[in-house]
Amino acid sequence: IAVGVAILKYRLYDIDLLINRTLVYIPLTALLAGIFSASITITQKIFVALTGATSDAATVLTTLIVVATFEPLKAALQNFVDKRFKEAPDPTRKLKTLGDQMRAVLQVMDVDQMTRRVLDEAVAAFGAHGGAIYLDANGSDKLIRTIGEWNGDAQLSVPLQNNGARLGMLTLAARRNGAEYTAQDRETLQQIADLTAQAIVLDERAKGMTR
Repeated sequence: IAVGVAILKYRLYDIDLLINRTLVYIPLTALLAGIFSASITITQKIFVALTGATSDAATVLTTLIVVATFEPLKAALQNFVDKRFKEAPDPTRKLKTLGDQMRAVLQVMDVDQMTRRVLDEAVAAFGAHGGAIYLDANGSDKLIRTIGEWNGDAQLSVPLQNNGARLGMLTLAARRNGAEYTAQDRETLQQIADLTAQAIVLDERAKGMTR
């Protein structure tokens, strides 16, 4: 019971956090112990050279040195561990999660709600000023939905296509931070666009059957 309470209270099941803390505090302890040992040896020698005897002031001075170096050492080790062992933040994670949800419920999803959410998540994930979805209408693209500060200036566009048939287009405006879109960004957006196209086709088929 005690182990169970400890695991739940202190999130010991979060193994990534435990590994991170272990990689930080074990080297930190070793470094501080080394600094303490070296500092007390050096300061005692200085006091012996100056006064001819050891002094408790050497211990006090050494303790102050260790205290002063604790935070800088901890911060440096934390940055080192985070850069090499921590998963890099992925701003498109929610967009990819939406894609997984769409795959699971593709045949029962409301297309109008889906296109609205796709656009919302895409703009948020990439930090765009705005975005739009166009659908093909007799050979020309018809604007069906926009979000944010959309002025028609598309900086990233991917087709809505299903089995080679083009159904429309998903577009995003420029990013708020001024950064360019990458090939990985295009690939991620294209995956969502393909799922959106599948949902549109299924919705059209269902409407045709009901007619």
